[in-house]
Amino acid sequence: MRLHGIHHVTAITGDPDRCAEFYSGLLGLARLPDAQGASGRVIRFGDELGRPGSTLCFIERPGERIGRAGAGMVHRIRWRVADLEVLEFWSRRLNAVGVEARYEDPSHGETLLRFADVEGLEHELVPVGPERVALVARSADLSPHRALRGFDGVHAYCREPVPTADILAGRLGFDALDETAFAVAGPRRRAHYVLDRPPRLRGVAGAGSVDHVAWWGRRRHQSVWRQRVIGLGIHVTPVTKRGPLESIFFREPSGVLFEIAA
Repeated sequence: MRLHGIHHVTAITGDPDRCAEFYSGLLGLARLPDAQGASGRVIRFGDELGRPGSTLCFIERPGERIGRAGAGMVHRIRWRVADLEVLEFWSRRLNAVGVEARYEDPSHGETLLRFADVEGLEHELVPVGPERVALVARSADLSPHRALRGFDGVHAYCREPVPTADILAGRLGFDALDETAFAVAGPRRRAHYVLDRPPRLRGVAGAGSVDHVAWWGRRRHQSVWRQRVIGLGIHVTPVTKRGPLESIFFREPSGVLFEIAA
């Protein structure tokens, strides 16, 4: 029984029109049919089929103040691209319209391109090479080779990584890459969950902040996952149905809201 990478990520927007212009117009993601969530209307972007691993959702809260990521919050989303040439293309495309995109070279040797959306939500693009299932977001003005290819993972702020590491590697089946980086993989997708040292200021939920990250499970395993989380002493919701999805929600020890979506 394994999770299959990220199913979707849900953030908050206070300006749905600018949000759509950024993600659909600039990043080339397909605008998917809206959904109705527990907190209101949700606008959705991804590949044209809305496949798990490609879908970025935003809870609409018009006029919401800008949030600030802090401890216990996801603060950055990683996207896959094909190669370094595509990274350079995105550097030119983003900077040409005033979106500051800068290269980063972490200690493990990856070359990344980092930028933020109009409400401050951080993103980074990472070259991944050939994939068995590339979730290509097809767009009228982008070739398939240059398109975004779904999630590679998320970064979260965490003050005490050990309890979170114990849960991820012990009961949720993540592979520990080091003390603060983890991977989860099924037969179709792989995703990373990285814990970063938080800033000193307390986090504030709002526009440009991430509400939760959903991991992709199987419907027949939902009750088993729920019992595993209960066995850890963590509060978890009952299995809930929202359209075609069955979900459970809980907070991992650092405070990040997780969903297992089937």
